[in-house]
Amino acid sequence: VCGSTQSHHRNSSSVTALERRSGAKTWAGIMTCGSVWLCATCAQKIEKVRGDEVCRLIETARGRGMIVVMLTHTFPHKIADSCRESMDGLSDALRKMRQRGGYQRFRKTLGFVGLVRSTEVTFGRNGWHPHIHELWVLDPVESSIAIHDLDQTDLEDLITAKIFPQWEAAARSTFGEDRAPTRDHGLDVSKVWSATVSLAKGAAREAK
Repeated sequence: VCGSTQSHHRNSSSVTALERRSGAKTWAGIMTCGSVWLCATCAQKIEKVRGDEVCRLIETARGRGMIVVMLTHTFPHKIADSCRESMDGLSDALRKMRQRGGYQRFRKTLGFVGLVRSTEVTFGRNGWHPHIHELWVLDPVESSIAIHDLDQTDLEDLITAKIFPQWEAAARSTFGEDRAPTRDHGLDVSKVWSATVSLAKGAAREAK
């Protein structure tokens, strides 16, 4: 990481300036680490590529008549909580939720095709705040509850009503009663109408 963009690649004997078709300037022969978490330079480039991939996903899915929905999962946190503790807890709670039968059955009734996940970490007056964004791709043809006939508000309310109890139970099991998420702040659901939605903000992405 410390040597990223600071020296030439071990397989290159020289560094060459290049100009892409877009007009952007770049260098060939420079060593990069490829770390999305530790290197600001590499993270910016990776984020751009992943953001473009997410946009293409949304455009393709909507072009095929599918519905795209974004869900954001979070939980209460305190200034004394370490980043590692919160990150580990968030991952554990998400795993527990995905193993619950009610969660799996509901996704199937929606015509769930797959998801793209992004983990984002911010820092504020209450300390480290990790939260997870997920883009769900839903196929109305495979859905058993006619989701194509629901307006935006009804669809968002339906998903919230079914998923939040699953998330609350999983998070309570992980963090305890005093850090159980609330309905207003633990889960956000919104239908995605445009590919300009950015999901991959400096995050590790998982496609299922």
